[in-house]
Amino acid sequence: MEKRIKIILEPSEKNPFAVVYKPKGLASAPLVPDEDSAFTQTALIFPQAKNVQGKKPIEGGLLHRLDTATDGLLLIATRQDCYDALSQSQREGLFVKTYRAICQSIKSNSTFPPSPQNLTPPFCTDISSAFRFYGKGSRLVRPVTEESGSYGKKKSSGQSYTTRIELNNHQSEYEAICTIVRGFKHQVRCHLAWLGFPVKGDSLYNPQYREGEELLFSAVALEFPHPLTGEKFTVSLK
Repeated sequence: MEKRIKIILEPSEKNPFAVVYKPKGLASAPLVPDEDSAFTQTALIFPQAKNVQGKKPIEGGLLHRLDTATDGLLLIATRQDCYDALSQSQREGLFVKTYRAICQSIKSNSTFPPSPQNLTPPFCTDISSAFRFYGKGSRLVRPVTEESGSYGKKKSSGQSYTTRIELNNHQSEYEAICTIVRGFKHQVRCHLAWLGFPVKGDSLYNPQYREGEELLFSAVALEFPHPLTGEKFTVSLK
């Protein structure tokens, strides 16, 4: 079945950016020109997004990515001044991304450093670390802290990344609402697993994953200064 985006907000003179919903199983950006992706589909509807000079020519005005297995909101600039202003907001830590996850409780995972906190739901906490790539083909990441060994520190990203996690009971499992302002690959999923509450259906970070399970992890809200007015702008999934 073909995976198609949904337009949440169309670009206009007042709002020179598009917000789209990316379904699970669709890449955020193409690896080669015209490859199917959320950005490619958006650019077919709003071609001006391709004229923006972004991180890579092939990504146009795409301002951030979601993992292919993750669904949720993507922001795509359709004017260069909009892209530049939003990129500056990202650098200043003013671009807030919110995720919702259904989690399980697993207190022991030998491939992770010891959990930085021992918390019982419900709770709200900030968890911070640098990261290093891990595993075959560097498909995964692991947290790096001051207590990590010399090898981990040598391979570290250097910069620290913080995830705010609000976790509550949800039937027989847990619901986590997580926010970040700067992101590293798999940051939120890794931090949840490190804390002992991996995302249900996460084949990379949940040792209780069962073949065929769907990743219960979605990008549900974006908050940023409007690129033209500077006023706080929020868009969320209902």
